[in-house]
Amino acid sequence: MSRISASAAAVTGMLAAQRRLEVSAGNVANVSTPGFVPSRVISSEQREGGVQTRVERGMSEDTGRASGSADSATDAALDELAVSGTDLGTEFVSQITSQRAFEANLAVIRTEAEMLGSLVRRNG
Repeated sequence: MSRISASAAAVTGMLAAQRRLEVSAGNVANVSTPGFVPSRVISSEQREGGVQTRVERGMSEDTGRASGSADSATDAALDELAVSGTDLGTEFVSQITSQRAFEANLAVIRTEAEMLGSLVRRNG
């Protein structure tokens, strides 16, 4: 099993942070959409290093069922009348956390570039 470089792992972290921001922005944009169920990003470690993400779209936290997969006509009608399930507080925290994760991964890339530059100047 080979490991990826620190900068390659940081790039995957930056992409994961970007995806979390995109999903959160979509959730916030739909805060006034009746019946909207927010999506969320699930991150997992890659075997060789780095982060992999997937988006769970429209899973209701209280029922665990996908939005639009109502068990009966009554459930479908209630889903349409429901207010958005987006919690702005949660979304704002997610956005700030994602921004900080992006910045931290960028710092890893910059540090690795500086270290490589020092090596080249020293040996060059």
